[in-house]
Amino acid sequence: MIYENIDLPRTVKLEVDEGAVATVQEAMLRYDSRILQIHIGIGLSSSPTRQAAALTAVNVACRAFGEVRIRLDEEIKVRVPWGRNRSLSRLVLELNGKLVSRHSTDYPTLIIGDVSGDENGTPKLYVTWDGWTGGVVPQHSQKLAESIEFPLAGTLAGAVAVSEAFQLVHQSTIAGHRPAGISLWKPGHDWMDVPFATGPVQWRLPAALWLVGLGHLGQAYAWTTGMQSYPISELPYLVLQDHDIVELVNFQTGLLLQDGMANLQKTEAVAQSLARTGYHIDIRDEKYTYKTRRRDGDPNIALFGVDNMQTRNLAEHAGFNYIIDAGLGAPPEDYLGMALHTFPASRPATSIYWQDDYNRGERLRQQPAYQNLYTSQMRDMGLTENEARCGVIEHAGHAAGAAFVGVVAASLALAEVIRADLPDGYRSEVLSLSLQNLNRVRSAPNHTPFKNDAAHYEMIAPWR
Repeated sequence: MIYENIDLPRTVKLEVDEGAVATVQEAMLRYDSRILQIHIGIGLSSSPTRQAAALTAVNVACRAFGEVRIRLDEEIKVRVPWGRNRSLSRLVLELNGKLVSRHSTDYPTLIIGDVSGDENGTPKLYVTWDGWTGGVVPQHSQKLAESIEFPLAGTLAGAVAVSEAFQLVHQSTIAGHRPAGISLWKPGHDWMDVPFATGPVQWRLPAALWLVGLGHLGQAYAWTTGMQSYPISELPYLVLQDHDIVELVNFQTGLLLQDGMANLQKTEAVAQSLARTGYHIDIRDEKYTYKTRRRDGDPNIALFGVDNMQTRNLAEHAGFNYIIDAGLGAPPEDYLGMALHTFPASRPATSIYWQDDYNRGERLRQQPAYQNLYTSQMRDMGLTENEARCGVIEHAGHAAGAAFVGVVAASLALAEVIRADLPDGYRSEVLSLSLQNLNRVRSAPNHTPFKNDAAHYEMIAPWR
């Protein structure tokens, strides 16, 4: 079986689905030729938010670009759970970043932390945050204060920054030349409006979460949770539920996947990665169905990251007190889009989710690269017309995407959980946005009461 013909990675697939290339091989070459630079300056050792931004930017960039060159101005021991007490340089290498001593002037550069002098790279994108708000700006003078620590905002900022760089090389005319960010305290509000957008200085993190689906979104949930400032004595309890296995095509969107994990159960692969955080893990290696029930002692907060409507319809069926369900936009026209629903709400899940798009593969097979694949399968592999057509439709129908989109959605989802515990916290019933234009965030408030079990949150003081 020819790799380029069948195992089409999810981010490479975007070019094919858009009709931007004539062959799958051309899409692979375009991906391999894209380079991003990340300059990590000083000031990270005492800032978990900067650490979260740096590690997230490296992880998502290494899955969206062919090569990521990282310059480190100082070595530190990482303190966030994903890399606690390990060196930053070692983690960068494990995430497949390439350490360099200097950068080129030819490629976009993300700048995280404090740097001195004029940095190489065109354009320069400054990753910035303060409290509950995070994003990226094109000028150093536009950076936020970066004084109120909240690693969730750093995770968000790192993902938004890579999104801007990706859109820039993906032929956007404005990405990388504008401020782009989100307030996790009040999505839709001006993210640079200080102090309103920065939110409160004290909050509690969830002590237990149930993750349903461990693909693109589920792994983004796990990654984002693993960046938060949980003390060693109060590590969270996570239930991991999925029934699928890891495929090679999942590696570009699966933030926790590493070499050697192909063909593992997704639950096992994610649990292996989470082992470094020390979190308490319970594996449910089964499909979420109408038989799934929450038992005493199980988490009462669920984060759904599934891509089929039937499972999403059952979200409220298992007995969770609070549910956040995220869905990503349908490529190729809306791969930067996302929508979140929370339950309980004014409408049940069964009235919101209708049917899956079973015709996506049929529509996309008309794109040039899929037509070329159809012809080559008959010519080179000896398939019949019907076999080749069915194979192309199947692979065209697979979801495409980019890892940074899932991280932004996961950051918004976890923020919903944290805000729901605060007396003045805003709860969204529906939240939708696109990374193409973060000035157009749509949100409707959720006024439906829910049972907030205080035992499922732990008080976390800001990290000074």
